[in-house]
Amino acid sequence: MARLPVNSMLSGPAGGVIGTVEFARNLDIDNVITYDMGGTSTDTCLIRGGRYALATEGMVGGLPNRAPEIEITP
Repeated sequence: MARLPVNSMLSGPAGGVIGTVEFARNLDIDNVITYDMGGTSTDTCLIRGGRYALATEGMVGGLPNRAPEIEITP
């Protein structure tokens, strides 16, 4: 992380997605929609076949972000 701190952006919502994938795997569930609601935002992610999609471009605070990230919909 110290070399590329940009990779830690959206790590909170990403952690929720990764945790949900593992939780669903333990229950033998392949398709899940995550819903992460906080004090100021809500994020969702679609998990199909036990996998989440990766995005290569996104926006954070109205600015472009080209770091790879889990495809999370605010």
